[in-house]
Amino acid sequence: MAQFIDRTGKTHQLAITYGTATALKQSCDLDLPACLLDPEKLVAILTQLRDPIQVIASLAVILKAESPEQLHEIFDGDSLAAAGEALVEAIIDFFPAAQRTILQRLVKSVKKYQETTVQRAVSMSEKAIDQMDWSMVLAPSAIHGNGLSESVVLSGTTAVT
Repeated sequence: MAQFIDRTGKTHQLAITYGTATALKQSCDLDLPACLLDPEKLVAILTQLRDPIQVIASLAVILKAESPEQLHEIFDGDSLAAAGEALVEAIIDFFPAAQRTILQRLVKSVKKYQETTVQRAVSMSEKAIDQMDWSMVLAPSAIHGNGLSESVVLSGTTAVT
C-alpha cells in the first residue's frame, strides 16, 4: 500500500477503491477507470499531478478531508513531493495486476522525462547565474559607509538610509 509521511511526521496510507476513483473523477477530473482502456489518459493524469494544488485536492478526496485547505498545513516541499509519489503509486495499485507492469513502465518513462526536463532547467539556471553581471548588483555606488545602508534617489537628491 502506498504511503507518505507529512511534515509533522504522521504516516498516511493511500488506497484507491472504485468508490474513491468515482470521487476523484467527480472532484478532481481524474478518470482512473478510463485509463484501463487508454493508457494515454494516464499520462494526462500524471501531467495534471505535476500541479501541487491538484495533488492536494486528490489527497483530500482519498484521505476524506473536509477540504483541500485542511491539508495545507501538513505539507512542505519535501512532504508534498513524497505525497505525490505515493499518490502515483496508489493510482498504479488501483489497476488489476496484469496492467500494473505496463503502467509502472509508463510511469517510469514519464518520470525519466520529467527528471531530464528538471536537469535541463537547473543547468540553464546555473548558466544564467554564472553569466550574470554581478557588478550591477554590487556596484560601489550602491554601498555607502559600512555597506549596510541603502542609497535612495528622491526627486534628484540622494538620501542614505
